[in-house]
Amino acid sequence: MSAAATLIAVLVGVLTVVMIATTLRERGRAFWARYFSRSVGLAVPVGMEPAVIARIVRAVRTSCLGAAVGEAAVLAGFLVLPSAGFPGDAWLSLGGYLCGAGVGAAFAALTASRPLGADERRFARAGAVALRDYVAPVERIGARVVVAAAAVLLALSPALPLRGIPGAPSTLRLAFDTAMVTFAVLSLLLFEVGARRILERGQPAGSSAELAWDDALRAVALRSLASAPLCLGLWTAILIGGDLLDVAGAAPLRSAAWWMGDVLTLVLLAGLIAFAVAAFVARPQQYYLRRLWPAGARTTTGASR
Repeated sequence: MSAAATLIAVLVGVLTVVMIATTLRERGRAFWARYFSRSVGLAVPVGMEPAVIARIVRAVRTSCLGAAVGEAAVLAGFLVLPSAGFPGDAWLSLGGYLCGAGVGAAFAALTASRPLGADERRFARAGAVALRDYVAPVERIGARVVVAAAAVLLALSPALPLRGIPGAPSTLRLAFDTAMVTFAVLSLLLFEVGARRILERGQPAGSSAELAWDDALRAVALRSLASAPLCLGLWTAILIGGDLLDVAGAAPLRSAAWWMGDVLTLVLLAGLIAFAVAAFVARPQQYYLRRLWPAGARTTTGASR
């Protein structure tokens, strides 16, 4: 395991302890309430503070614990699998963190329930909701695209070591790349299955404000699940694409496979820049608000900035 992966594991452990510790104090819980309120673009309604803050605190704790478990699973894997060195180990370590955090956030969303009182009126929306109402296309579709691109690039790689070309990835490196792509595919399946389960959960709410906050925390969990395949697929595609670019530069003849690796790698790098710009401009953490609560989005966007 590389020093970078070890450092990430240590940081995850420290952050887990610190972040959970902040939820044990009133001032820390107030901080998380303000942070989530600014992030999702909703004010905490008067009279609902205890219930909303309790859900926020639970989401923070389960995400932190999930991230720690995911990181521990990766560390256990390093004990039995050969290391690929930096940056591969570091990316795998970050992938374990993201997957674990996503699972923890999903657990909080799936187990959050508040039975309505006998005399309490149920508030419900007119139509059904779908994943496209909570996760922006740049994240929802982007996760699928980058994982597919990583799989395509991996499919171009196995023949390279057999050609005796300088700079071709070793068999050990190809095994690590295969493990990374498998990890990305599994995280994508986790996102798809977990998202479906979350969306199938009922949303008992006694007011529009309560339903809006349930939507907000549901969107946080879904976006956390999507971040793992999005990042793992992108990192893996760049890692494998970089190997293909190295081989293409060293090869006397550039085959169609190498040209495809060049193009896909450059497209992915351009996509990374475009995604960063889109995330900054479009504020995907408030995408659900624009889709499901457009009136609330118009009144909160200015304040949330």
